[in-house]
Amino acid sequence: MNITKTCVLITIYFSVAFPYSNYCGSPLITTFTTNSIKQFQTLYRSGDIGSISIFLVRNLSTNELEEIEFELLMTDSLSKFYGEVSEIATGNINLSTVEELFHTFTSSTLDADSLNLQNGIRSAEETMLGSPPTINNDVIVNILLMDIRDGYFNSGEFVAGFFDPQDQFLCMNQNGLNWQPEANENTCSYPYSWTSNGNGENIIYIDSNPSIIDGDGLENALFTLAHEYQHLLHWNADIREGYFGSTGTGWTFHNPWINEGISDLMPSILGLGIRDYSSFFDNPTIGLDEWSEIGSSSTLPYYAKSALFFQYLYELEGLYLVGDVFGSSNQGLISIKELYDEKGFESLYINWIQSIVIGKLEVTELNKELYSEYIGNYISIGLQSTLIETGKAMPGYSFALFSVPDYLSTVSVNTNLELNISLLYENVFFASEDIVHSGGNNVEKIIVYTKNVKIDNIIFDISYRHLSSPSNNNLFIFPNPITGSILSYIYFGDESVNGIILELFDLNGRNVLSTHLLVDNLGNYSGNMKLNISSGTYLLKSTPDSGSSETIIITLIK
Repeated sequence: MNITKTCVLITIYFSVAFPYSNYCGSPLITTFTTNSIKQFQTLYRSGDIGSISIFLVRNLSTNELEEIEFELLMTDSLSKFYGEVSEIATGNINLSTVEELFHTFTSSTLDADSLNLQNGIRSAEETMLGSPPTINNDVIVNILLMDIRDGYFNSGEFVAGFFDPQDQFLCMNQNGLNWQPEANENTCSYPYSWTSNGNGENIIYIDSNPSIIDGDGLENALFTLAHEYQHLLHWNADIREGYFGSTGTGWTFHNPWINEGISDLMPSILGLGIRDYSSFFDNPTIGLDEWSEIGSSSTLPYYAKSALFFQYLYELEGLYLVGDVFGSSNQGLISIKELYDEKGFESLYINWIQSIVIGKLEVTELNKELYSEYIGNYISIGLQSTLIETGKAMPGYSFALFSVPDYLSTVSVNTNLELNISLLYENVFFASEDIVHSGGNNVEKIIVYTKNVKIDNIIFDISYRHLSSPSNNNLFIFPNPITGSILSYIYFGDESVNGIILELFDLNGRNVLSTHLLVDNLGNYSGNMKLNISSGTYLLKSTPDSGSSETIIITLIK
């Protein structure tokens, strides 16, 4: 029996398969089932089209294996497509659509980016990434189309497809749980032996309910197939990429963000669909080298983040670099950083952020605006600087975006050394020290980002001056109530305003104070009025020499 070194998502990671789905896969599962198939034990198989075979398939709700009958629908010397017998009977698996799936997997990907990637999903991905695991001197791949047992009818959420590493052979202890990830055929010895807790074959599972395998569902099925085939190949490249937990023998593993990112890149390169990045754009403050916690229902932004980074990396550097990351024996960001010096990686990371902010990768237009927090929510009339403190944490290699209202001219933006800042105006990025005080709106966006450090609270200072009113009102008084004898005001006008009269009336309509002001070249004026009057409620009226007047209520407390 020939077993190559394999790579797995041992915590089993069932990845997203639908580019447009609202649900990206099942939770990570941290334990194997107790079923075990020894080295030479096999389930019933027949090689003829139309024959019935039995496979053990994981029930994702119970984490147990179930025996399910499948009919062999299409086959060649390397690939076999099966359909669950009961799903064929209900019409959830359309045989003409299966033929198209089979043809695209084995023969034709004409919309691929490269001419040498147009001979089918399998050939293209193996050209880019390498071969699948060899089991019993063979590299046959089985595609099982079935109603994945994911609890869909109870939860409304479903798994579009998965690769189960439990089908592979591991150097496993007799208890069926502990295993040796670095073992080879010469070092796997008692009390360990080569064992599969599943079918002992190369298998990919594709859902047929509710994601029906028919003409309408073909696009999603192809995306799923290309995505999941990368996981099978990744299993054969790096056994540690994608696992939460340990083997029970002291090994720990990295989370699956790189594995998932490359999986989503495959259908994009092959012209089979691209990930919807919206969930990440709506929630961008997650780390590049980060994945959701086990059992979390919010995996969608992490899928989209990983897909977007590898789409960017591919468009910027090409397939060779993606292949280098895929084949690296290092984990997570280290496998990318080793291809750059520290300065080069930092530049790559910052350019990725900037590409997202302006909405364009090297080739791909990003058609959804990135979420940004509105700085205007933190700004108070009468102040010239504000401490922005959001209370939001940022993991390492993450970023957040803030929008600056056009009624402000930014003077400076500063923060501590752990948080980095980049500013944007008219698609040009620059540092705070390069702000040009032109008297206009000179900063549109503030990007704050971390490097290899986590921060517990996003905090930065912004100094500014108002160019115009932040609302429909022109006249602002602060503070109000007034607790002394000084009334401070700002009046926002426009270039047509040359002067303004401020008049203060008591509640009986008597004019108790009046002054004439000259506005600046923007039509604005700010200043103070001394109030030698008693405590009470008053009406302050502003009358410009052009335009309509405004009246606001003020309270004086001495």
